[in-house]
Order: sequence, then structure tokens, then C-alpha cells
Amino acid sequence: MNAEEKTNNVVQLPLQAPHENCAVCGSEKVNVQWKKISFEHGTGKRVATLHANIPVHKCQNCDFEFTGPLADRICHDEVLSSSEGTSANET
Repeated sequence: MNAEEKTNNVVQLPLQAPHENCAVCGSEKVNVQWKKISFEHGTGKRVATLHANIPVHKCQNCDFEFTGPLADRICHDEVLSSSEGTSANET
């Protein structure tokens, strides 16, 4: 199965984030937890607070937390769906 599969114009994201080594210490001891975040999009009077569930990587060696490309994609999709009046993360 590909990282994403399109069916009826819906992008299916993988359930697990790809494993990444720590960007600070290089350790392979990195856990991934899904967290709900809030972020603002827009300017001036057109600022909207959006919400997304993203994978957050945490290094067990140095406690550094970071996100990867999948988190960026999920937030990007939420911005696109909010402009269409729907939520990509509605469940």
C-alpha cells in the first residue's frame, strides 16, 4: 500500500508516522505520539483557529520533540479543507 491512496477524492493518510532518528542527537530511540494541536491561519480579521491531530516525535535520549513531513501534510490539508468549509480531521 502506498503512503497515500486516493479514493473518491479522499486522501488516506498512513495510521503510523514514519520512524525518524532524533535531529539533535541522532538517537534511534524516538517514540511517536499523536497529539491534537491548534494553530491560527489567515491574517487580520480573517484569522481562523484550526485543529489537527498530528504525530509528534520525542527522543527518549535527549527529550527533543519534533514533527515531520506527515504532520506538515496533515496541517496543510486542514487549511485546505477549512477554506472549503469542511474539516479534514472530523471523526
